[in-house]
Amino acid sequence: MIDGARLLSLKKAIPLVEPKFSLLILANLSASGGLGSFNKLLSGIEGLTPKTLSTRLKELEEKQLVSKQILVGRPIRIEYRLTKKGLSLENALSELADWHGGA
Repeated sequence: MIDGARLLSLKKAIPLVEPKFSLLILANLSASGGLGSFNKLLSGIEGLTPKTLSTRLKELEEKQLVSKQILVGRPIRIEYRLTKKGLSLENALSELADWHGGA
């Protein structure tokens, strides 16, 4: 049962992961050890367009769930990593996957 305080917490948490594909991006990063490239994320999520992925990654950065690291070299590479805050969602994502698997 969810009490009033937990319901309030949910009301604050859901907008962080609500836009379409956000949870899948976080789950894919989690499945890849917490980091991944733009192209790896794009190929790992069916129906996700480059524009939408770019938008969602920026939103997740603003919400401090994902960080972007530019790796100097030829070619320049960009890696996306789950932040400490993003990593804290791993148990919830796992529970959601388990719940659906049992449905």
